[in-house]
Amino acid sequence: MLAAAELGRWAPNFELSGKRHMNRRTLLGKVFLSHSWKDKPFVRQLARRLWREGYGVWLDEKELVPGDQLAARLSEAIDLCRVVIIVVTPTSVDSNWLKFELNKATERMVHGYCRLIPVLRGKVEVPQQLKGLIYADFRKSFARGFDAVAAALGV
Repeated sequence: MLAAAELGRWAPNFELSGKRHMNRRTLLGKVFLSHSWKDKPFVRQLARRLWREGYGVWLDEKELVPGDQLAARLSEAIDLCRVVIIVVTPTSVDSNWLKFELNKATERMVHGYCRLIPVLRGKVEVPQQLKGLIYADFRKSFARGFDAVAAALGV
């Protein structure tokens, strides 16, 4: 969990004249980042970049508090997000929580409720649910991978 002082550095304030600045990014709502805890440094870098570009981000360490019912909170968050980014790495494909989030997000995507954006990092076999989707490739370059995510978000 991040300390309150760190949050200001991570999530910039988009208040203008007392009113929340509304644009495509803020209207989109939060982007859910599904990942393995072992990939946290990369996920934090991605989250910081998304925040810098004006997107809201649902990141577990920012949103969850001790005592939360994990499955219920994750399910609720995915239900509220219009975009779910699935970070696919050699460690994440073995994560039961990532599988839980992927199943929930895939169901919502099939019904047209959210956009699912696979992010590939490292040498990894793409999960079956993601094989028909174009992915953002971060394996060679963060900048190129982020450009693909930005294009998918409509930046």
